[in-house]
Amino acid sequence: MRGISEFYGALILFALSLALIPYALSIAKGLKSSLASASVRPLLVTRINATHALCYVQAPWEPSRTRSIIEFRFWLYSTDIDGDGFLDPSPGNFSSTVPPGTYVLVTPPIVCVR
Repeated sequence: MRGISEFYGALILFALSLALIPYALSIAKGLKSSLASASVRPLLVTRINATHALCYVQAPWEPSRTRSIIEFRFWLYSTDIDGDGFLDPSPGNFSSTVPPGTYVLVTPPIVCVR
């Protein structure tokens, strides 16, 4: 008798878990998208030394959001100012959004680590 009641109990728990899976997946997807949009930061390309890293901006980046958490500096590598064929650094502006496809030199490197 005990085996039969345990079998029915297991069936009921299995049915309940199948009914709750879609809700759990929708909650997980919502959390993942909200976390991803809240922490859009540049992708680390290479660590130059202990204090600087070269990073690549994949999506529009708002450095003011990150600066409210961490005090840092960054330089943009988006234009060739002196015409030598290499991208030249210019100081980053915290009040504007850094466009995608831009390389940035960041200190400290933790800014580019996801």
